[in-house]
This record gives sequence, C-alpha cells and structure tokens, in this order.
Amino acid sequence: MSEISKIYNQYHDTLKESQGEYENRLKIYADKLKPRYDQFLKDFTISFAEDFSTQIKRL
Repeated sequence: MSEISKIYNQYHDTLKESQGEYENRLKIYADKLKPRYDQFLKDFTISFAEDFSTQIKRL
C-alpha cells in the first residue's frame, strides 16, 4: 500500500470516528433538550376541543 493510501485511510477512519462522536453528542443534547422543549411547547399550545365539542358551543 502506498503512503498516500495509508494517509487517506487514516484520514477516512478519523473522519468516520469524528462523525460518530458528533452524532452521539447531538443525540445526548437532543435527549436532554426534549423535556424542556415539550414543556415550552405545552405552554404555547391551546386545545380548542372542549370549546368546540358540541354544535351549540360553536354557534
């Protein structure tokens, strides 16, 4: 195997490892952020189901 091939393979392996680490950190961050986002979303979501449950209330 030529020196350029060795260098390219090392670069490729390092790039794959770095991508995996990045995806892992991103997943951990997303998992930690989800409860906060759910609460934030709940604070700004209004349910109109009860208001429009019967035709009389809609009129």
